[in-house]
Amino acid sequence: MLKTKIFLVLFIFLVVFSTTLAFHSTQSFYKAYVRAEAHFKKAEFEKAIPYLNQALKVSPKSAKAAKYLAWSYQKLGRKQEALAALEKAFAINAQNPLILQELADGYYGIDEYAQAEKYYRQILANSFRPQAGKKLAEVLAWQGRHDEAIGYMKKYVRSIPFDLEALELLGDLYFWSGDYAAAVTSYASLKPTLKDNAELIFKMAEALRLSGKHEDASKLYEMYIKAPAGERDRAEYGFAESLGNLGKYDEAVSLLSRVHGRSPDDKGIAFRLAFFLEKASRLSDARAIYIKLLESDNENRVLKLKVADLSFSLADYDIARKYYAELLSYSPQDRHLQLRLADLLFTERNYREAVALYEKAAVTPIEQPQFRNLCYGYVVLERRQDALRGYEEYLKAYPGDVDAKLGLAQLLLVQGKADEAEIYTQELLKEHASDKDVLLKLAVFSSSRRKYTSATRLYERILSLDPENKEARLWLARIKSWSKDYRASLELYGSLIERDAGWDVPRREKARVLGWMREYRKSVLEYQKAVKEIKSTQIIELEMRAKENYYLRFYKEAITAYHQWLALEPDNLEALFDLAQIYAQQRDWNNAIKSYERILTIDPTHFQSRIAIATSRRYQKSTVFRTGTHTFEADSASRQADARYRGFYSAAEFPLTERFSASLRQEAGFYNFSSPSSVTQSRSSFALAYNSRPHFWIDLAYAFNNYSDNIKESASFSERLNFSPAGGIEFALSHERRDLIENGLTLKQRLRSDDYKLLVSISPNRRIKALVDGGYMDLNDGNHKIEYGVGLYSQLLYEPSSLILFYQFRQYGFSKSKDIYFSPASFHINSLGLEWKRFLNAHELFEGSNNTYYTLRYQANFDVHDQHGHVFYAGFYRDWNDRFATNFSWQKIFYEHRDNYRQEQLTLEGRYYF
Repeated sequence: MLKTKIFLVLFIFLVVFSTTLAFHSTQSFYKAYVRAEAHFKKAEFEKAIPYLNQALKVSPKSAKAAKYLAWSYQKLGRKQEALAALEKAFAINAQNPLILQELADGYYGIDEYAQAEKYYRQILANSFRPQAGKKLAEVLAWQGRHDEAIGYMKKYVRSIPFDLEALELLGDLYFWSGDYAAAVTSYASLKPTLKDNAELIFKMAEALRLSGKHEDASKLYEMYIKAPAGERDRAEYGFAESLGNLGKYDEAVSLLSRVHGRSPDDKGIAFRLAFFLEKASRLSDARAIYIKLLESDNENRVLKLKVADLSFSLADYDIARKYYAELLSYSPQDRHLQLRLADLLFTERNYREAVALYEKAAVTPIEQPQFRNLCYGYVVLERRQDALRGYEEYLKAYPGDVDAKLGLAQLLLVQGKADEAEIYTQELLKEHASDKDVLLKLAVFSSSRRKYTSATRLYERILSLDPENKEARLWLARIKSWSKDYRASLELYGSLIERDAGWDVPRREKARVLGWMREYRKSVLEYQKAVKEIKSTQIIELEMRAKENYYLRFYKEAITAYHQWLALEPDNLEALFDLAQIYAQQRDWNNAIKSYERILTIDPTHFQSRIAIATSRRYQKSTVFRTGTHTFEADSASRQADARYRGFYSAAEFPLTERFSASLRQEAGFYNFSSPSSVTQSRSSFALAYNSRPHFWIDLAYAFNNYSDNIKESASFSERLNFSPAGGIEFALSHERRDLIENGLTLKQRLRSDDYKLLVSISPNRRIKALVDGGYMDLNDGNHKIEYGVGLYSQLLYEPSSLILFYQFRQYGFSKSKDIYFSPASFHINSLGLEWKRFLNAHELFEGSNNTYYTLRYQANFDVHDQHGHVFYAGFYRDWNDRFATNFSWQKIFYEHRDNYRQEQLTLEGRYYF
C-alpha cells in the first residue's frame, strides 16, 4: 500500500515537472521564433539569425525555423550556411512529409532547384499533394524543363481550378515550351481585362502572334499600348511583328522606328527594322542599317550577305561584288554565293566571268534562271555548241519555256540552221495562238531578224486580240521606221501619244525617227515638246542635249551629253550606238569598240553593231595597203603651166598604239614638159599621226624625192595641227615644204616653197559651214606670196542623197613677178558650185557599214580678169567586202578661152586590209 502511494506521488511529480518543462520550452521557442519572424519581415536578417538558432536549440525538429534560418543566410549571401541549416533539419525530419514540404520550400527559396525537386518528388512519391505538385512544376520550369512542369501544373489546376496564378503560370509554361495555341487557351480562361491585368493581355498578344493569329494579336497589342503602365517597347515590337506578318510593312516600320529610336543600341531591334524596311521596298534604308550594324560586328557574315544582296538589288554592283567576293574567300565552295556572284556578273553583262562561275558551281537545269543565264552567256561568248547542248538539256526539263525556245531558235539562225529555227517558232505560234505575251515575244524575235513583214502580221494579230495593247502598237511603229516607212511610223507614234500623253517612250522614239529622217530641227522640237508636257523629264532633257549636239556635229559636247544620259540609262541602245558612231567618226577605235561590245552584250542580235565592231577592229589593228595610179595634166600659156604626170604608188598604213599610227609610201612616176621632155621621179615618204579627236590631232610627214636628168634630189616635209576649242569651231595650223613643179624650168631650177597656213572652220549648225583661211608662201628664189580666202557651204539635202551649195573667194599676190611661174601682184577668184553625193547602200547608213556612193560636183570660177572657168568632178567609191575597196576620181578644169588654163587629173586606187 505504501509502495503504491509512493509510486503515485512520484508519477504526479513527473507529470507536473514535464508539463512545466514543456510549457517553459514552448514559451522559449515561441518567443524566439516570433522575434526572429519580426526581424525577417523587416529584412533584418542578421538580427533574425540568433533568434532562429535559439528556437532551433529549443526545438531542433522545427522545419519552419530551419527554413527561415536558411533563407536569412541566403539573403545575406551566406549560401553554405543556408545549405548546412537545411541539411541538418532534413537529417532530423527525414520521414515527416509535412516537414519535408517546409525543407523543400527552403531549398526552393535559396534557388537550389535540384534539391528542392528531390524533396518535392519524395513528398509526391506515394500520393499527389497539390501544393507540392505546384512547387515541383515551378522548380522544373526554372530549370527549363517546361514539358515536365506542364504535367504537374495541369494536375494541380485540376485539383484547384480557381488558382488564377497557377492558370497563368500554366499558360506561361505552354508559351515557353512553344505550344502557343495552348498558351492562348490558358490565358483566355482567365478572362483578362486591361484594367485588372495588362501584363496578361501582353502575354496573350505574344502567344497569338507566335501562333500565327496576327489579326487577333494586333488588336491586343493596340489595347495594351494604350495602358498607362504598359511596357511600350515590348508591345510595339510585338505589334510591329504582327503587322509585318500581315503584310502591313509600312505600319510595322513606323512602329519599329519608334522602338529603335528609344533603344538605338539594341541590335536585335535594328535588325528587325532593317528586315521590315526590306519588305516595305525601302532597300536603301535597310542597307544603311545593316552597314551600321557591320561597323560594330565586322565579321558577321549574315550582315555582309544582306548588304551584298541589297546592293545587288539597288544596282550598286561594286559594293555587292566586294561583299560576295569577301564571303567567297571565307567559303570558296559555297554554291549559293557562287551563284549569287555569277548572277551579279551576268546582270553586269560580264558574261565571261559569269559563265565561269556558273560552270564552277556546276549549275543544273533545276536551277532554272541560272541555267538559262548560262545558256545565254554561251551565246554571247559565241560558244555555240555549248549553248546548243545547254538549251536542249534545259528544254528537256522545261519544255514550255518560251524564252528558252526563242533563244535556241536565235542560236540556230546564227549557225545557219534557219529551217530548224523555224520549227521552234512555228511550234510556239501553234501552241500560243491567242497568248498575247508569247505572240509579242515572237514578233520581237521576228523584228530582230529583220523579218518585218511577218513581225507586222504578228503585231496586227495582237492588236486584233487587244486593240489597246500599247506594246504591240509601239513595236509596230518601230518596225515601220526600221523598214523606212517613216510616214506610217510617225502616225503610229502620234496615235500612241494621243492615247497616253504622259508616256515618254513614244515621244522619245518619235523624236529619234525624225532624226533618222534628217529632220533635225523637227526632232529637237519634238524633244522640247516632250520636256514641256511631261513632268519627269530629266532623261528626256539629257537625250535631247545629246542628240542636238550630235546633229550639230559638236562632238566634244555630244560625248559629254551621251555619257550623262548613259549614267541614268546605262543599257540604252540608242545612246550607246550613237556614242559608238561618234567615237568611230573621230577614229577613236578603242572607245568605239567598247560601246559596240556593250551593245552586243545587251542585244547579241544588233546587226549594225556586229558590222561596225568588225570594221572598227579592222581599222584599229589591221594594216591598210593601198595601191593605185594617178595622172595629172596642166596647160596654160598665160599662166606658165606646163606639166603632165603619170605615176604609180603603193602605201601601207598601220597602227602603232591606241593613238599613234604610221604610214609608208613609195611612188614612181614620169613628168613630161616642153623642156626637158621627160623626167622620172621616185618618191619615198614616211608619216606619223597622233589622234585625240575631237580635241586635237597632229600629222607629221617626211618625203625624199629623187629625179632623173641630173636634177638634184630633195626632201620635203609637213606638219599639221588641228584642234577644236568648242563645238562647231576648228583651227588648223600647217606648214609644208615642197618642190614647186609648175613646169620643167621650176623643177630644173630647184624652186622650193615653204607654205604656212591657218584655217578656221565655223559650223553653227549642220546645214551651214564657213571657212576662213590665210597663208604665207616663202620661195627659195626670194619671192613670197600672201593669200587669204573665205568659203560658205550650205547643205540643202542630207544623206543618202546630199546636195551642197557653196561659194568661195580667194585672193593672193606675190611680192615679185617671175617669168617662169604665174606670180601676179594681185589676183582673186570667185567660185560658185553644187556638189551631189548619192549613197547606193541597200541598208541604213551608219559609220562602219560597207558603203557604195558616187559624187558629182560642178563649180563655176570668175576671176579678176573676167575669165570664166568650169570645174567638173566625178568620183565613185565602193566597199566590195570587209577587206577590199576601190576608189575612182576624175576632175577637169577649163576656161572658155582655152589658152587661159586647163587641168585634168585622174586617180584609181584599190585598198586592202590585212
